[in-house]
Order: sequence, then C-alpha cells, then structure tokens
Amino acid sequence: MVLSSSISARAQVEDYLQYAPLAAYVALNACNALAKNAPQDRIFTLAASVLATYGTTGSLKHIVSERRPDGRDNRSFPSGHAARSFMAANMLRHEFGHISPWISIAGYSCAVVTSALRVTGDYHYAHDVLAGAAIGILSAELSYAVLPVWNRWRARRREKSTGRGKDDIQLVVLPSVVCGGASVNGVIEF
Repeated sequence: MVLSSSISARAQVEDYLQYAPLAAYVALNACNALAKNAPQDRIFTLAASVLATYGTTGSLKHIVSERRPDGRDNRSFPSGHAARSFMAANMLRHEFGHISPWISIAGYSCAVVTSALRVTGDYHYAHDVLAGAAIGILSAELSYAVLPVWNRWRARRREKSTGRGKDDIQLVVLPSVVCGGASVNGVIEF
C-alpha cells in the first residue's frame, strides 16, 4: 500500500535530484570552501545563470510547444530539469572543481541521472534533455564570460561613488508565507 502510493505520487526522484548540484554549490559556499571567485562574483554569476536558464527554457517551452511523450501537456522542449541541473553542475565545476575532481564528477553525475530519468519516465525525448543540458551549460558559461564586464562596471560605479568600501555588499532577504505557498524575495546591492 505504501509502495504503490509513493510510486503514483507526482513528485519523482529527479524532481529533487535536479537540485543536488545547486545544494552542493550552496553548501560549499556556506562552509567557506575555497571558491575561485569572490562572494559578490558568485552571487552575480548564480543570478545571471538562473535568469538565463529559466528565461530561455520557459520561453522555448511556450514557443516550441512540443507534446510530451506521455501526452500530458505541450511543454516537453527543452527539459527544465536538465537545464537547471547542468547549469548548477557547471557552476559547481567553475567555483569548486579545483578542490577535487570528484566535486565536478558528482555534480555532472546528478545532472546526467536527472536527465536520464526524465527520458525513461516518458516526460521528455532525448533531444529535450540534450537541449536543456546545452542551455544550462551555456547559461553558466555566459554568466562567467560577462563577469569581467560586470566587474569593470562596478569599479567605474565605485569610483564615482563616495563613502562606500571597495567590496561592500548590501543584502536584504524577505521571506514571506502566503496562502498556498511561500516565497523568498531579496535585494542585492553591489
């Protein structure tokens, strides 16, 4: 009875596994592991990667409108699970891969397994997860490519401003609970 109810539940293993590389990224940051970039650079690259990944996958799902293999909706292409997991795995490699190759291997392994489960579970076709993986990886790469431009802009802004330290960051996080869910809103000022 318990087994059958857990099998028929909508949440699948990959619904959680897709966030494992991101959880590792956040955990390593929280443990003050030796990252390649400064905290404000990591915040920028994470925010830029998430925006690019979610924006691209969300837009393409509506534009392409491909039917899923199981026929339940028209949001098969590209795979958001694959995009999110590969984006985080790529960021994990960029920031913490120098500590141990196993960090990168673990991140990409979670992303590959997430993608494989989406295909074998009839939620996506193989080209959906391949496109999602490409979007996730390219989104992270784009955020790291834009990082020097962002830092030059911040340096010019800092020169014009008075009274602010070189690396001051102001962060306001506002958790909220509403009927039907919860959210976290925030403002980051560099």
